[in-house]
Amino acid sequence: MVLINWVIALANIISASTLVIIWRQFRADHERSRRQNSIEMMKVWTELTSGISLSARFAFQIFEDFDENQCKSLWASEPLKVDKKYKHLLFLCLREYFPSLDFQDKNSHIVLTKEQVATLRFLAASYMNLLETIFACWRHHIGDRRIIEDEFGLLISPAKDKFPYEKLRIASESYPSIAEFEKTLKKRYAKESGGKNIA
Repeated sequence: MVLINWVIALANIISASTLVIIWRQFRADHERSRRQNSIEMMKVWTELTSGISLSARFAFQIFEDFDENQCKSLWASEPLKVDKKYKHLLFLCLREYFPSLDFQDKNSHIVLTKEQVATLRFLAASYMNLLETIFACWRHHIGDRRIIEDEFGLLISPAKDKFPYEKLRIASESYPSIAEFEKTLKKRYAKESGGKNIA
């Protein structure tokens, strides 16, 4: 009887040990998958951003200086006033879509038509959707958070007070993963820098 109890106890210990080993292997595989997902997302990011037309690159140079009202007009595809200093960038950005491009010059600004603004909106949405996809992987722990944070530290950087598309995101009333990513980086930076808050 004592021998049977010892055999049962030993079997239970072996079963429990096996479960712990299986759990550790599952956890290690899960972590490896998250890192692999992050690297795949970086690959997609690199391929798509290198394939983004020059039009989109020029558009985002303009968007970085947009104020809140301009961002709202962009998302609503309403006629939009843009400073004349961007005329050359606007031309480079829109000529691909409007072969006979003409701007309405008014004093110190240019008024873009609904069609021109809709084209800019398409370029903005395409880029922002790509960022949202990557940051959704970060937000829902599908990808390795640290890898994604390290890779996008130059694009969104609290240390440099750099949030290039924040106004555009806020005006869209969308992109929750981008918002969460910015918020997390701001909190971490404030904690690491001794409480210095970022607006």
